Amino acid sequence: MSTQPGSVTSRRAAMDRGLLCLMLVACKPAVHEDPHPAVAPTPDVPVASSRAAPHSGAGDSMSELPSGIHTQTFLVGDTTVRYTILVPEGYSRTAPAPLIVMLHYGGYNGDVPPFYGRGMIEGLAQPAFRSLRAIIIAPDSIVGDWTTAENDAAVVSLTRAIMSHYAVDPAKVVLSGYSMGGVGTWHIGNKHQDLFAAAIPIA
Repeated sequence: MSTQPGSVTSRRAAMDRGLLCLMLVACKPAVHEDPHPAVAPTPDVPVASSRAAPHSGAGDSMSELPSGIHTQTFLVGDTTVRYTILVPEGYSRTAPAPLIVMLHYGGYNGDVPPFYGRGMIEGLAQPAFRSLRAIIIAPDSIVGDWTTAENDAAVVSLTRAIMSHYAVDPAKVVLSGYSMGGVGTWHIGNKHQDLFAAAIPIA
């Protein structure tokens, strides 16, 4: 029997989606006393300021963006971190959303191309996880692979900032990545089990 074009890709996407659904369901809190829980910043971790992408000319404060894919920058100390964010259709502050943090693969020479993580969202996360209506962020590596101290700090700081500025369910914060990003998922997820409810390395 011949294999229909795209069937392998479709099955892989379905498997990835199914795995994440299981992880999110498993992490769902048993009881919600407040139907509209407030999302507060973590008191013991400083939240860095954020900026829109340099070409946008926006100000220094992070603010909620409309539905769609956006490229932004974020300051961790004196270091600028580029990241891509997907705000799902129907996002509302009255219904906290899952948050998926995607770490990109390698495959580049020299510096990371600007907003390299966008490919992770458009090519993998968005089609696979659309039904979850999750906020998805994909930072660019600052230096080296995802196991460096700089990248560790950037991923954690950015994740906490998104959680404080958007309505995010803290029990459904998931870290994932492909190839080099998969290694980073193991590394960062293991170090910050208080922050990430699940870690899903791919390949």
